[in-house]
Order: sequence, then structure tokens, then C-alpha cells
Amino acid sequence: MMSDLAALKERIAHTHLLLDLIEQRDVLTPEEVEERLVLKERLRHQQRALEEIR
Repeated sequence: MMSDLAALKERIAHTHLLLDLIEQRDVLTPEEVEERLVLKERLRHQQRALEEIR
């Protein structure tokens, strides 16, 4: 079983990947703009949690 730290790092990497995929598009739909904002907020929370673990 993965440690909490490893699992969190995996979630952060996944969130980065999703953001990268969205940001590669030239034109974003309103839904993609909203998803991008949600992902950025999620990433901030994940990174804060990572800092607290360290």
C-alpha cells in the first residue's frame, strides 16, 4: 500500500497532467475554463498538504 506522501505526490502529478492537457488547447470552452480553475485550486490545496507533511 502506498504511503500518504506517495499517494499525494501521485495526485499532484495527475492534477498537473490534467492542467497541462487543458492549457495546450488554443481555445477553451467555458466548461474547460471552469475545470482549469477547479484544477488550479485543487493543486494549491494538494501542494499545501504536501508542505504540511514535510
